[in-house]
Amino acid sequence: MKIRWKYECDCGILLEIQIGFGDSSVKKIYCIIAQLILLLWFFLDMTGLRFGNKCLVSRSYKDDGIFFLIYLIVVILFIVKEQIGKWFVIVWLSMWFVIQFICHEWYTFFNGGFMGALERKIEYFSGTIQWLRIDGKYIPDVYHTILHILILCALISTIASETCPSESAHTTSGGISVRTP
Repeated sequence: MKIRWKYECDCGILLEIQIGFGDSSVKKIYCIIAQLILLLWFFLDMTGLRFGNKCLVSRSYKDDGIFFLIYLIVVILFIVKEQIGKWFVIVWLSMWFVIQFICHEWYTFFNGGFMGALERKIEYFSGTIQWLRIDGKYIPDVYHTILHILILCALISTIASETCPSESAHTTSGGISVRTP
């Protein structure tokens, strides 16, 4: 983000003040926020969350714990070593989204999938909070729908945080310049 202010007096002197907030650093902050929100949402899968007799997500640390640890390590790597970490994040989030798509949306679109019978899938998620229930059709529950949206947001923000050096050189600096006729 930049703030520019230009003033040219009658005698032809141009005063220009430019303050740069560093687009790349702002993008990285947004990216880290997206990563942390996804990490917190995914952590619910480790602990489980119920509202009375309604289940948002069951405790699945035995099934998904390794995925959580890998993602946690990749996020820490991104925060500590951005240049290499962002590529690990992009690869991991891309793979994770494809796996989630095959495990959930594929069943919705094609009435079957690679991860077992449609009926078992519907039965397994029958106790969770649903957006919509249609007999004989699997529709991802609230937790997984939000998880998939957060994965995409984190992936997009990570890709968007990549700026070319020439762009960052122009956007991260500020200064005052005076030009005379």
